This record gives sequence, structure tokens and C-alpha cells, in this order.
Amino acid sequence: MKKILLMLVVACFVFVGAGCEKKSGYIFSSDEVKTKVQGWMVYTNPAYRYELRVPQTWTFKDSGEDGYTAEFFPKTSSTSALIIRSQSNWQEPINLEEYYKKQTRNLLEEFDSSEIEIGGTKAILFQDISGENTDAKIDVIALDLGDRIIEITIAGENEMSRAIVSSLKFYPANAPGGL
Repeated sequence: MKKILLMLVVACFVFVGAGCEKKSGYIFSSDEVKTKVQGWMVYTNPAYRYELRVPQTWTFKDSGEDGYTAEFFPKTSSTSALIIRSQSNWQEPINLEEYYKKQTRNLLEEFDSSEIEIGGTKAILFQDISGENTDAKIDVIALDLGDRIIEITIAGENEMSRAIVSSLKFYPANAPGGL
């Protein structure tokens, strides 16, 4: 009887532990993404080798061929809801800690973070950060992809922006058209 009880307790811990993976609910599951982005247009950044889906009711502006920045926002607004900044690591290899030490704000030292996963890639999520020039809250997602750093800023509580970020796909260094 004790063995059965012990096995049940162990099984409960395994079952509960399996449900405790690092999932914040911030990024949508692949099935949810497929449903949410159906009919959306594809935005591709060949310089930093990523693509994502954007609603037809949104538009974007980017920095052109260099691919450093891309901003996405509803066509009815001129305020960016989502900003992606990129930095290459091929000339001066740095990690996220070194990247943030060079910024005006070191998010790694100033704010709590959690680990999330976007398209099979681990990322750091900073939630509810006060903006530099405003009291508005933003979320920041940072990814160290080895050969490049990607930083995503999401303004406000925006499920649409989270769906866009959830649709991100990153391509490896040997992908055509990259750095």
C-alpha cells in the first residue's frame, strides 16, 4: 500500500511539474497563432533574418536595407505599437548583458524578467516597464540569437502586438540574404 501511495505522490509531482514549464501566457501557442494570423500579410527582414505576420489593418515603417529597426502600428494611429531593433554580432560579438550595459537603461539590472520562448528561441521578457519619456508602461523582449541581438518593444496592453510577436520566425546565420 505504501508503494502505491508513494507512486501516486511521485506521479502527482511529475504531472504538476510538467505543467509548471516556463510559460507566461504572454506568447500564444502555435495553434493559437495559426488561427489569429490567418489572412495577415508577411513582413520579412532579410538583413536580420526574421519574418512575422501583421494584420491587414496595420502598417509599418522600417530603416530600409540595413534592417536595424522596424515599427508596426494600426493604420488609424501614428504611434508605434511594436518596435523591433536589431544589432549584428558579426563585427563585435556581444551578449545581452553587454548589449544592455551600452544602452541608456540597463534593463537586466533595473527590472525583473522572466524567460519565454518565441518560435523555439529562448527570450527574456521585461513587463510593465515605465517608458523613458512617459509614464506609459511598455514590455520589452530581448533575444540573443548568437550572431544578432533582437529587442522588441510593445507599447501598452495589446493582444494584437502579442500575436505579431508570437508569429516571429528566425532564420539561421547561413540563410540567404542575411548579414
